[in-house]
Amino acid sequence: MKRVLQILSPSPAQAQTLLLWALGLFVLPLALFVAVAMLQAQPPPQVLALRSADLWQEPLGRMVFDTARLKALVQTAPDFSRASWQPVSLPHHIELYASVDLPPDAPKLRAWFRVQVPSALAGSANASGRLGLMGNRVMGGPWAVWANGQLVQANLADWRMQWNTPLRVMLPPGATELLIAVPYAQAQGYAMGTLFVGPADAIDLAWQARNFWQADAPRAASVIALVMMLVSLQLALGRRREPVFALLTANALVWALVNLQYFYDFTGQDALSAWFGAAMDVSINWSIVLNALFVFEFERIKLPRLRVGLVLYACAMTLLTLPLWQWEKNALLAQSYVNAVVYLVAIAVLARHVLRAPS
Repeated sequence: MKRVLQILSPSPAQAQTLLLWALGLFVLPLALFVAVAMLQAQPPPQVLALRSADLWQEPLGRMVFDTARLKALVQTAPDFSRASWQPVSLPHHIELYASVDLPPDAPKLRAWFRVQVPSALAGSANASGRLGLMGNRVMGGPWAVWANGQLVQANLADWRMQWNTPLRVMLPPGATELLIAVPYAQAQGYAMGTLFVGPADAIDLAWQARNFWQADAPRAASVIALVMMLVSLQLALGRRREPVFALLTANALVWALVNLQYFYDFTGQDALSAWFGAAMDVSINWSIVLNALFVFEFERIKLPRLRVGLVLYACAMTLLTLPLWQWEKNALLAQSYVNAVVYLVAIAVLARHVLRAPS
C-alpha cells in the first residue's frame, strides 16, 4: 500500500524521471518511425517528361505589356501558316542580360512551343480520367496553353510570380497537340522548363512536390518568423534595457517580409507591383543590416561608428531604390553588389572578434 501511495504521489524528481522514460520508450520511437517512413522513396508520379518541342518566334512589334494588352494578347492566336518551326530541346531559354533598362514599348515577341501528347498516354487516358500538363518553370510574360487550336488556360492572375510557380493545366479530352505561348521583351529573353504530361491526379502530385520548396516552405517560414516576432516583442517590452530582444523582433519582422517575394505579388496592378517589388528588394538590405546589428549586440561588439554606418546605408538604399527615380533596375544591380560587401565586412568583424575573444 505504501508503494502504491509513493507512485500516486511522486516527488518532482520522480515525476521528471517518469517523463524522461516515457519520452524515451514511446515518443522518440514514434517520431523515429514517422521520420523513417517519410524518408522512404515515394513512387514517382506516372508522368512523362517532354524533352523536345518545336519553337516559333512570333514578332509582336512595339507594345506595352500592361494588364489590358496582355489580356487581349493571350486570347489571340496568330496565323500559323507563316510560322517557321525549329526543333529545340527542353528546357530552353534566351538568357537575360546582367542589366537591362528598357522603355515600356520596347520590341516584343511571343515564343510558341509546340509539343505532341504521346499516343500511348493519350490512349490510356480514359482509364484514369483527364490528362494534365505541368512545366517546371516559365519566365517571361503570362503563359497561355492551347490544345488542338483552342485556348485552354492563361496565367493572367499571377504571371509575375510564374518564375517560381510551376505551370499546371488540365487538358481537354482528346487533346493531341499542345501549344504553349510566352510573350516577352526581345532584349530580356525568356525561359521554358521541362514539360510533363500525365493523368490529372499524377500531375497534381508532381506539382505539389515541385511547389513545396518554392512557395510552401517560404510561406511557412514567414508564419514562423511572425510568431518569433510576437514572442521577441514581449521580451523586448519586458526587458527594455536589453536591446538584443528588440533587434531580434526587428529581424523576425524583416524575415517574414523577405519571404513574401517567393509567393506573392500584386499581379494586375502594375504601379503597386513595382512598389511592392522595390519593398522586397529593400527588405534584403534591412535583413543584412539587422542581422549584423543583432550579432554585434549578442556578442557585445561595440563599434558604434560601424553600427551607425550600417543603419545609414540601409536608409540610403531605401530612398535611392524607390520607383520614383525610374532607375530602380540599375539601383537593384548596384545594391546587390554592395550588399555582398556589407555582409562580408560584418562577417570579418565577427570572425576577428571570435578569434580574439571566443565565447
